[in-house]
Amino acid sequence: MLSRCFLSEATFHYYGPNRDTTFPDLFNKLTAIIPGSQPPKTLITIVKDFVREARLSNITLRVSEANSVPDGGQANLSNTIGAAIWTLVTAMEFAQAGTSGINFHWGHAGIRRPKKYEEDAYRDVRPGQLEGGAPAYVGMQIGFDEVGTPYPLVRVPFYGYVMFSRAFGNNGPGIFLNFSSDAVVSECRDLFFTYAVLVPHAGIISVVAANANTNMTCNVTATLPGVSTAGATLQLLQGPYGNMTAYEGVKLAGQTYQGQSEQDLQAICDLVLLLVRHLCLCWVPKGHKRQYCR
Repeated sequence: MLSRCFLSEATFHYYGPNRDTTFPDLFNKLTAIIPGSQPPKTLITIVKDFVREARLSNITLRVSEANSVPDGGQANLSNTIGAAIWTLVTAMEFAQAGTSGINFHWGHAGIRRPKKYEEDAYRDVRPGQLEGGAPAYVGMQIGFDEVGTPYPLVRVPFYGYVMFSRAFGNNGPGIFLNFSSDAVVSECRDLFFTYAVLVPHAGIISVVAANANTNMTCNVTATLPGVSTAGATLQLLQGPYGNMTAYEGVKLAGQTYQGQSEQDLQAICDLVLLLVRHLCLCWVPKGHKRQYCR
């Protein structure tokens, strides 16, 4: 049994497969039987055991560091819409297992390059790294233009954070519900994830459906007895290519956070503050009167 005298929270790290991985392998690691486990268990089943053990000592269990691929991520995978879906699914799976939270690792998230190089900074130029040395799996960076004015650089994994936050009524407590769902195309079922969450403080039930199948359109039917969908709002995460590899032009509920103008900086930083406290700081650039992210 863990000792409350020395611990206030138990933690562990979680990363997907090593380099040269694929999207199916990335998602399957969450749900596959762990080799050698007796009786056979998945990762999430083992995490549930850890949560129960922690609760015996009146402490919580947190995923204190996580991301898609170790050592900065993998080019053309960790910075794509597939990574945003993985971020959402991973957070939902660990939340459903009973952990108290998950911290997605950003590594060296800062970047100091002129704004005209923003597109170059976004594309991976070597495995696991963005131009300027930032990890491929970074969700948000702070850029600086030619005169030193800061602006946000939103990366695709950020959309996964936003979706998870909205599913819980802006990061409020939620209760996972038992419900039935069925993917119409049988090939979809192994990599189609569905969750239903009751969010008391917001007075809503969120249903999250994530299609992690590469280049496959899936239809799903979800049933929540006694729940009316008359006032339901649908929010879609979409990319321009119709597959998992999109890394630009991504939209959530018709809104894109990439390449925003300076006027949108405050709104984006407010959202980051809501999702990840103390990440987006206040500062006044040299020679400017305006304070950003106050």
